[in-house]
Amino acid sequence: MRHMWSKIKKKLFTENPQFLIVGLGNPGEKYENTTHNSGFRVVESLKEKEGFPQFKKDNTLNSLVSRKEETLLLLPLTFMNLSGHAVAKAIKRYNIPLQNVIVIHDDHDLEAGSIRISFSSGSAGHRGVQSIISCLKSKDFNRLRIGVREGERKAKTVVLKKASKKIKDTEEKATEELISKDTSPRTIKG
Repeated sequence: MRHMWSKIKKKLFTENPQFLIVGLGNPGEKYENTTHNSGFRVVESLKEKEGFPQFKKDNTLNSLVSRKEETLLLLPLTFMNLSGHAVAKAIKRYNIPLQNVIVIHDDHDLEAGSIRISFSSGSAGHRGVQSIISCLKSKDFNRLRIGVREGERKAKTVVLKKASKKIKDTEEKATEELISKDTSPRTIKG
């Protein structure tokens, strides 16, 4: 009887999550409200709306993590351009199939108000996404891209400025898309 309980307990408490949702951003107060942290804010909003537990720091992943049932939320605490290391470690540790990974990030190529869901696409110059592609040696994962371009500003100045109300509204729309669970590739205009 004791042997059977240990088998059941092991399965209940160590079964790997099947889905990974990653929010890209930079740690620290300095970056908290910037457009570059759109991915962080969407995942934090998803955590609240879907009743995930509080984030806890996982030192081996160098990330904040929250898990509910089959889904693991991940906020890498590396800076944006090194996000791939944390993502690759999480995928390897939990043996999560790449097609079950969603990376959420800001995208200067998209106008504020737009969201694009894509699969197996290149980084288009986004260094956080390029880090993930390089570490995984694959681009075969899902991306939810949040438009942050307002006017003709250069990407470098846009990503470090405070997120506008329009961008925050776009992030809210992105959270709703995640909750709807329709991750088919498409563009959503606001």
